[in-house]
Amino acid sequence: MKNATPSNTGNTSNVITPLSAGTWYVEINRIDLTNAKITLYSDSSYLTSVSTATETYSANVLNDLRYLKCSEYSNNAGTNHTLSGTIDDVSFYNGSMSKPTNVENNSILVEKDTGKRFWFDTDAVTTSTGTFTWDGKVTSADNNNQGFYVANTSSVVYGKKIESVSFWLKKVGSPTGTAYCRVWGNSGSGTTVTQLHEFGSIDSSTLASSYTKYTFDTGSYTLAVGDTVGIAFTGSSASTDLVGQLGNLSVGFDSGNTYRGRKTTSTWSPVSAHNIKFEVIYPTWIEET
Repeated sequence: MKNATPSNTGNTSNVITPLSAGTWYVEINRIDLTNAKITLYSDSSYLTSVSTATETYSANVLNDLRYLKCSEYSNNAGTNHTLSGTIDDVSFYNGSMSKPTNVENNSILVEKDTGKRFWFDTDAVTTSTGTFTWDGKVTSADNNNQGFYVANTSSVVYGKKIESVSFWLKKVGSPTGTAYCRVWGNSGSGTTVTQLHEFGSIDSSTLASSYTKYTFDTGSYTLAVGDTVGIAFTGSSASTDLVGQLGNLSVGFDSGNTYRGRKTTSTWSPVSAHNIKFEVIYPTWIEET
């Protein structure tokens, strides 16, 4: 970290951990007038700490910080300290990086710099709307993964940290095996798709015979463009023994920004003219007025 011109040495901070190829996340947090804490993380949620160092600087460095420099560290004299990689998504915060989520309902957050007051509410709910009468069959024969697809940043669920997701399901015939509620990334087309999270599962034979709301709430996941959240089922080989998922054959409920995501036997191909009935719950802060 520097408060001098780029050619000057300035003050340096070292988080001494040998890094392998991949993506790493660094947080620099000022503790007080002359101390800062540098933490290296392996995940984008900044939860898994790999290395931490607390450094002491002269007060003017932290007060007048102007430059950040990253380089590969070496104890060898004369080593060329260059960085083989890319630095992106750099953000500066005057205070907390984000409003906390690990607090009780009805807690109050007061921003010190603005005086704004926020109520913490964990019960923010988004439910797809429409007239749902269509049987969206989830089966190993076809549509073995099916749910809702986040098409773009205008989707009402884009960027939401989902803590539970519900679908209206039923059993058709006599299915056997487990149905899973999962999140898949890069699911806009083709076959190169990654499973990103699993909210839970259910024994398909225990599903009701008529459409019933089932909720899955293991862990949490922040939705991005190209994600599909849905039901995966390949348990029964017979095309008559399957999981029914309630939907409709009309455009997505939020002007077509969130609509039916699906995978046929091998290829992902969302259908913008279809909609799946779902409900998601996520934490939010409500500004006091």
